[in-house]
Amino acid sequence: MHTNSLALLTLLAGASLALTPTQAAAQDFALEQDLLVPTMIVGDPTPGAYDNLLYRADRSPGSMFNGIVNIWFFDDLNRNVGGCTGSLISGRHVLTAAHCVRGRNQTRFTARFYEAGRGWVDINGSGISVREGYQQVGSLDVSVLTLDTEAPAFATRYSLATEYTIGGVSRFAGYGAVGTAGIEQAFTSNQISDRAILRTGLNRFETTCDTGLQRCLDVNMVRRGAPLGGTLLGDFDGPAAASTREFMARRGFTDTGLGLDEVTIGQGDSGSSAFDMQWGILGVASFTFVNTRTGDASPYEGQVFGFACVANLASSQECQANYAFVQSHLIVPEPSSGVLALTGLTGLLLARRRRQRMSLREPAESPAQS
Repeated sequence: MHTNSLALLTLLAGASLALTPTQAAAQDFALEQDLLVPTMIVGDPTPGAYDNLLYRADRSPGSMFNGIVNIWFFDDLNRNVGGCTGSLISGRHVLTAAHCVRGRNQTRFTARFYEAGRGWVDINGSGISVREGYQQVGSLDVSVLTLDTEAPAFATRYSLATEYTIGGVSRFAGYGAVGTAGIEQAFTSNQISDRAILRTGLNRFETTCDTGLQRCLDVNMVRRGAPLGGTLLGDFDGPAAASTREFMARRGFTDTGLGLDEVTIGQGDSGSSAFDMQWGILGVASFTFVNTRTGDASPYEGQVFGFACVANLASSQECQANYAFVQSHLIVPEPSSGVLALTGLTGLLLARRRRQRMSLREPAESPAQS
């Protein structure tokens, strides 16, 4: 679909709810809802290239990809209301996006782990925690899910990143819809099936913005330098993004130089993590918006994506606040000294009572025999 406008697309769980159109403060482009389904695009423009091994994640035993989770959500009537991607951050916790768990009466979920040679291992859960203050996609779009039982031992446990330089390479992986760059518009989405495939690739976060989506659309609110905003922004250059160059350059985006390794995110990749090259989690996939100006071979050329930052970056208070929210679910509070003292006193009293009962039960000594 080619129009002289910008189509606003969100990465909602499984299917098609779109955000209400928002007027950008810069007033330099229009927004409209678009029925166009966002697809997971890979850098290779060859039809069907998304099925090349280049973009399929390694699922062998011991692979670092084995902690990436395909999440199915259910409502209180046990209806499947969509899917997202998540990352295992402890034996009992999965990191994903807040918009995945809001808006469709999601009350429980199934986290699906894939084990080579065995297939899917499903772990149910109902513990859903959403970042305080979350209202829309953007920097607060973070949620932590609690599993009912321990995740399988083969699944990788990831940690949050503690440093990142804007412009550095990041690794993406998700179970969302797929497609290819260039002229091919066909896509396939098999997330809600046993055939779901984990795909991966690289990109770079080239700038940041504050808080919600509206500021991220405003050319005056994006920035590369400190203090960094809480939303990490990148774009998909693709091989045919001709008319978007000026549009993107004004927002600090340049060619990533990643060639066919470059990918972007699509529907169902919401909640997926962007990793640094040491497998530390930088952010959680939150939204995309797509430039559909006339002249590009594909409306996904020049797609911009936003991830809610969860890394402990000294140059961003918003990133640090999200980091603290996630970490708070992983720390078992230590008992206070008063509780310890009370516990010790209780133990002493119980031990004394046991000794008293034992002494009452001891048989009387037999009289000495002469």
